[in-house]
Amino acid sequence: MAGGTRAHSNLELRYAIGIVVYILLYPALLSALAGNWAGAIEQREEGSAIIQLLSIAVYGPALFIMIARFGEVLRYLRPAWPLLLLLVWAGASIMWSVQPDAAVRRFFALILFSQAVLFVAMQQRHEQWLPILAKICFAVLVINVISLAIPGVGFNFVGKYAESGSIRGIYPGKNYFGPVLAFSMLVFATQAFATKGSTRRRWAAVVLVSLVMLFFSNSRTPLIGFVGGLGAMWLTRFVVMPEGWQRRLTLQLRAGLSAFALFGTIVVLPSLMIGLLTLLGRDLTLSGRTRLWDYAYAIGINRPMMGAGYKTFWVDKLTANLRDFHAHWSEGSATMAMTANGHNGYLDMWLELGMVGLVCFLFAWFILLARSLRNIRQTRDPANLFHIGVWAYYSIYSITDSNILTHSDLSWFFVTYCFLTLGIASYRTRPRQVQS
Repeated sequence: MAGGTRAHSNLELRYAIGIVVYILLYPALLSALAGNWAGAIEQREEGSAIIQLLSIAVYGPALFIMIARFGEVLRYLRPAWPLLLLLVWAGASIMWSVQPDAAVRRFFALILFSQAVLFVAMQQRHEQWLPILAKICFAVLVINVISLAIPGVGFNFVGKYAESGSIRGIYPGKNYFGPVLAFSMLVFATQAFATKGSTRRRWAAVVLVSLVMLFFSNSRTPLIGFVGGLGAMWLTRFVVMPEGWQRRLTLQLRAGLSAFALFGTIVVLPSLMIGLLTLLGRDLTLSGRTRLWDYAYAIGINRPMMGAGYKTFWVDKLTANLRDFHAHWSEGSATMAMTANGHNGYLDMWLELGMVGLVCFLFAWFILLARSLRNIRQTRDPANLFHIGVWAYYSIYSITDSNILTHSDLSWFFVTYCFLTLGIASYRTRPRQVQS
């Protein structure tokens, strides 16, 4: 392995690939074992007994391998201390959780999942992982395309929470299919940035096909998140690694143009969109999310600093009356599945882990951005644009959805993967005397 590190066996690499495949297919497996999409949503926090055993079987062997390499694991975990701090606080919150038994189970699942992600990140550098990830995601894309020809599989049925005729592939719904496709597109786009000629054009074509499928899935947040992630990757490359005509512009001019584009995207465009929606008389509650946030804030303000405990705010003890409050979640519903989170990752951080947890997350989040930018400046390798894309995507995605610190979730997998691969890369490039 590059950098003088120990080469891992092909068997371990194949096992790591298997972990990635399992995480990509986890929602589909959840739906298949639950028997229907509603059951999959109901079980998404912990899964059925079968899915729990399956997760232990997939992630468990990695734990034994990591214990055997405890010293190496500790060295690679040191740069990830901001993420570890967040995990420690989540674990500590069990002590004041409103439902400690649920918090313990879910935290155990998170730790088992996190060490499996570390195992994946340790196998090889991100630059080596990227083409493998691209092949895996492409295979999943092909499976989803084939599913469109299978009656009752590839498209949403007529249902209360499903939009009839929209694409969902092999997954239980757009909220699962969208993120899988969006992250796959970030991988494909990074491959396009990292290659040349006909290979770049082929990956660009794959991105275009995926974009069409994402559009017709009606999964709006992942679509907006992908556009933001792709834009962040392009702007970073424009400033740090210009190509062709871009090289004629000075660094200061490229940076200025990028700053202007960011200002327009973050400040001006949202204001214009809100004004346009108001003129058209469209719903400004984000499908009822703003009312849900008001409801959650009124309960969460009782525990502002410490929160309700890891993954235990949206439990019957605190939010059982939500169906009476919110028509979207109550209309003919026999399940509390839609109340499993607040549909805002930042809000849920505060609700579950309090202001302390939210500050820990935001601190870790900006550390990830700083390391991503530093890494791309130092390496000038287009493969490392992926970290920037993931950061931008997840920053947008977390505004209207919530899966921060969620085990077996693809979005959190890639966030953890980026944090760990950046930390491991920085450690491996240090002089040996500094490492020791």
